[in-house]
Amino acid sequence: MIAKIPSGGVGSKWRHAPIEEQPRAVILDPTCRARLKKMFYRVSKKQVPSPWIFCRDAIQKSGECYVPMKAYDDGKFKWEDILSTLSAKGANLVMIEGGGVVINDVLAQRMADVIIISIAPVFLGRDGVGVLPILREPDWLEDVRGITVGRDFVVAGRIKRDEVAQKL
Repeated sequence: MIAKIPSGGVGSKWRHAPIEEQPRAVILDPTCRARLKKMFYRVSKKQVPSPWIFCRDAIQKSGECYVPMKAYDDGKFKWEDILSTLSAKGANLVMIEGGGVVINDVLAQRMADVIIISIAPVFLGRDGVGVLPILREPDWLEDVRGITVGRDFVVAGRIKRDEVAQKL
């Protein structure tokens, strides 16, 4: 279940959110190889909303959760395509699921309002994939808090916006 950040801010007490208040997971999986057994189990129990799984349009997957998308020469999707598809679906609250490359893209383009990163004690590959957003200012995150959830550590914060962006 998703932890909801109340209107008092990230530093306020977190609570479990009912399904209608939870964001819909957006999973960028061009090859549709992600193992989502646990997620689909939680969907079947009505604990979380059904995800949207973006996969290459050449891959034939059935089901309303699969969203065929054009992949470009680098094998990636374009954010413009993803965002226009989400807009057409009426999405207003989503949670982008991804690793370091996706997180870095989202942060560098300032597409997120809140970032929540789960740090699990699992190492992937020899060097792993780090999160190192390319942002000009050193203090790009505010109202940062962390909690321990099981064996994982979850860090949450709000992306700082400049005064012009806040007024829009």
